[in-house]
Amino acid sequence: MLVTALGLHCLSDGVACSAVMAVGITSALLLHKHREGVFLSRLMLDFAWLLEEILLRQRDVGFSGQLRALVQHSLILLGDCLTLYHLSPVGDVLVVPKASAEALRELGHHSAAILPVFASEAVGACAIRALLMEMLPFLGVTVGPSGIVLSQDELHRKTLELLRLLPPNLLGLQPCQPLDCRSRDIVDKLLLCGLLEAEEPESERWVCDLAPRPFCKGQPWAGVDFTDSDSGSEDEVPKRCFKLSEPQGSPGFLLFLCRLLSPVLRTYARAAAFLERPSWPQHEAAYVEALLQFLAEEDGFEQPNRSLALSSLQTFKEMGVLEEVRTPAGPLLHLAQPFRSSASQRKLEAFIQQFAQP
Repeated sequence: MLVTALGLHCLSDGVACSAVMAVGITSALLLHKHREGVFLSRLMLDFAWLLEEILLRQRDVGFSGQLRALVQHSLILLGDCLTLYHLSPVGDVLVVPKASAEALRELGHHSAAILPVFASEAVGACAIRALLMEMLPFLGVTVGPSGIVLSQDELHRKTLELLRLLPPNLLGLQPCQPLDCRSRDIVDKLLLCGLLEAEEPESERWVCDLAPRPFCKGQPWAGVDFTDSDSGSEDEVPKRCFKLSEPQGSPGFLLFLCRLLSPVLRTYARAAAFLERPSWPQHEAAYVEALLQFLAEEDGFEQPNRSLALSSLQTFKEMGVLEEVRTPAGPLLHLAQPFRSSASQRKLEAFIQQFAQP
């Protein structure tokens, strides 16, 4: 256990020391912010913005030079993934990512280097998204982002659920920090970057609040009802709330952060959907290969790679979804009894999918 913890620390420190390359920044912008295409002039502005955000987080970059030259060099390296349209009347270039699986996989490979830089903010953004999806049926059509109030307890609860779902090494986070502390650090970073603003209470009743629940000391999915019963909460209303905000000079930052983590979450959600495919029990090696094939079958899937597949497998073991039995032929996987019904499998998939931005 100690050796594993030390190894995870070394991995986290190594990721933190890794320099971000220009092609990674460009790929992240094209894949997660401008999937439908963007003018070169706009791409340069966003490159400068994202570069500044990276440097503000004390991360190194592995390049220097003029902005236009950096972006153009990145586009040359990504040439097989892009289509460029030279528009003479406006004197600009339209950059459009190709929709092929190979192009999306290449862009996803390069943009993966950006996730550890914004891992905490991305987790917080996905937690906010999950809360907004819960609140959506109760919001009026005229309510804008600035009119939405989130309770601190609810935000911490959702953040903890996501932190327990994803292993820290996948996010480049330190493994020894308690989850409660990490969750509060994430909220602090959301406040610092301007995505949240503290809301002073005018009364003890919140119009856009959700039914609060205390911190989940155990497993977050333990609070998910995998039966057909409904339950409510009668705990006290939280006292502190936050208001959504958009940082100046960073339009669409919340959506960008959500999409940074989406490839990971989509893999986990598809792995949950895959549970109904195999005949159980199944050898672990065969399960992984079948899962990779299942992920590759989905149109537009960015990263059906072995690392994420193995990560989802480990998480499902820790959650108790899959039970491992050692045999001479290798680990044998059994689907746990509570997850053998299609209804429970769909609830597990929905639990993961709530955090994922399409």
